[in-house]
Amino acid sequence: MEIIYQNDQFLAINKPAGQIVIPGRGARERLSLKKEIADSLKAKIYVVHRLDTETSGLILFAKTAETHAELSRLFETRKVKKCYWAIVQGKIENAGSVDKPLKAFGSGRMGISPLGKPSQTLYQVKKLFKDTTWLEIQPLTGRRHQIRVHLYSLGHPILGETRYGPKQTEFPRSDASMRTGPISTSDRLMLHAYQLEFTLFSKKFTLTAPIPEDFLKILNSL
Repeated sequence: MEIIYQNDQFLAINKPAGQIVIPGRGARERLSLKKEIADSLKAKIYVVHRLDTETSGLILFAKTAETHAELSRLFETRKVKKCYWAIVQGKIENAGSVDKPLKAFGSGRMGISPLGKPSQTLYQVKKLFKDTTWLEIQPLTGRRHQIRVHLYSLGHPILGETRYGPKQTEFPRSDASMRTGPISTSDRLMLHAYQLEFTLFSKKFTLTAPIPEDFLKILNSL
């Protein structure tokens, strides 16, 4: 467990890829990050937001009910600036945005639908490789699997993606012109929650989670 920052109000953790935040259906026997932290601190902690199991990076836990309520309010009112790094299949030449509503389709999957909730994702190009692109991403909303689905909808699934990609033919698509090439593979989902910026109780925080070794190893091989 890598602690990025902590005080009497909250702590920030650099979550490894593959670890669940809280026990879910069919995963109650697995050690969650919440339980690991609570056991380590020997105190009650509160989940403020979540990261997908496959995603690494920065996640906050509140130490008090008051802090939990305030941090939750900041996330709900979009007062937290979130920055992610992702490696995606194919080349993206320019910065852009995806503004497509997302809806749950069952079995934990999300998809683009006019009946879904408004969702917006901004992205900038950090570096182009031979067959992939390194993106810096700012999700303006916080829907489940938002970044993964939005990038897939562009025809650029994240490397290591196993849930959303061309081989998932049963997944509902909104664009008939979706690319159908093979998904590039990696040992993990190449999505990392890199930075959070927010003001809590009049104090401004800018917290950054270093890139983990497994992400960096794949990045350096591109």
